[in-house]
Amino acid sequence: MMKNNIKSLKNSFNSENYDEAIEIAKKCLKESLPSQTKDRAIVHFYLAQSYERTHEFTQAQLYYDKALMYYEGIGDEEEILFSINNALGIISNRFDKFKDSETFFEKALFIAERLNDQEKVFSIMNNIAASRRSLGNIYSALELYHQCITYAQKIKKPYFIAMSLYNITRIKLILNEDISNNMLQDIDKAITLFKKENYIDDFNIAKNVKAGILLSLGKIDKSLDIVQEVKDYYKSNNDTFRYLSSNLDHAKILSEIGENENAIQLVIETIEMAKQNDYPGIRKEGIYALSNYYNKIENFKKEAHYLKKLMKLDAELSKQVYQKNIDRRTIEIEKLMVELETERKEQEIIQLEQELELKKRELISKVVNIIKRNNMLEDILNNLNLMDVNNKKSATILYKTKQTIKFELKNYNLWEEFDTWFTDVHSGFFVSLEKHCKNLTQPYRQLAAYLRIGLRSKEIATLMNITVPSVGQYRIRLRKQLKLTREINLVEFLNSL
Repeated sequence: MMKNNIKSLKNSFNSENYDEAIEIAKKCLKESLPSQTKDRAIVHFYLAQSYERTHEFTQAQLYYDKALMYYEGIGDEEEILFSINNALGIISNRFDKFKDSETFFEKALFIAERLNDQEKVFSIMNNIAASRRSLGNIYSALELYHQCITYAQKIKKPYFIAMSLYNITRIKLILNEDISNNMLQDIDKAITLFKKENYIDDFNIAKNVKAGILLSLGKIDKSLDIVQEVKDYYKSNNDTFRYLSSNLDHAKILSEIGENENAIQLVIETIEMAKQNDYPGIRKEGIYALSNYYNKIENFKKEAHYLKKLMKLDAELSKQVYQKNIDRRTIEIEKLMVELETERKEQEIIQLEQELELKKRELISKVVNIIKRNNMLEDILNNLNLMDVNNKKSATILYKTKQTIKFELKNYNLWEEFDTWFTDVHSGFFVSLEKHCKNLTQPYRQLAAYLRIGLRSKEIATLMNITVPSVGQYRIRLRKQLKLTREINLVEFLNSL
């Protein structure tokens, strides 16, 4: 069942039906056993990816963490380990947890190098540099980007070269260093390579950087045209995050050419949209930009207002991150407690099943020993019957011995002992049997119990001190009393009680 559910989960995910994949994954986890650790880890991995694709990043992070715990424990499945660490790094960046993201990316880089996967190595080097840049380690990031371009040129990958050129020019633009026509040539080369390799998103991101360089070089009209082109592309593709980010670039250009009022209006609209779409990074960047633009028009009251707002937003975001961590950990603890309780109950069930199985074996062993005893007594009796004793005294002893054996065979109260043993193992059997026939006499109760533990007619005959054909007659009469039709097997019926 679990294997089929996982197959359906993979099919839904690969078909990009992520909502369906999430529902199947939840069903898998609900129906799975704690002992199915590998299957649960696979489900956690696909559930995390599905949440990531639907932009539910908190949930994605939670299930990536769960999958990571398993895969780090077994030490193989390195492709999956790479994907998980890379995804957690990207999500941590989104939550502005840049130190965490760098840690995850460094783990992913180690795995990529071990896999000797050039594309993965390059991708993670760029991600680490981006995390360092976000932490404010700009020169460290720039140094790593220079290593990236050397690596890209060495392995002759056009996309890698384009990405490296883009990142270096972008950092230099942030630092406002060495802005020249050479930078313009580098970003143009990156744009050309992105377009040639059909990386349209990267193509548009690089155009934004070109707009910034053109602005720094005083080519304002060209800069505005490029920003508008990029904004139109993101808007038509419903890429709200990048559209809003381009709005901030657009506002920066407007401010540079003295249109601060228009820049302020654009940023206010952007902040509101960022709030609606839960993009805290853009909100922070927008509020900071507003304080600068109000400073330029010497509206210091508004500048102070937005600086306070920025501080308040920082405090709120820190509180949210803290609360999310608490909520995530609470969910993890609650689920762990449920899993531990389920596992404890399963262990109790297993233990009870083992004890029951032991009692069944003991019951069969006791019955077998009694059968052997009776068979032995009958054999002795048969042998004694063959003896011809002329001596009167010996004949008397022989007669008494035979009578004692017959009495033992006939009157040994096996049933009382057996009833106690049997009820200990099959406690509800006679109660269920009486629901079908209330007035069963002892011989038929005995027969039903012997059949329930799997004894053959010969063994039953020995225990009941009757002949084998008589056992057959008892079976027929038991069926009648239980009102069983021909289609119902007597033993199967008794086993079901």
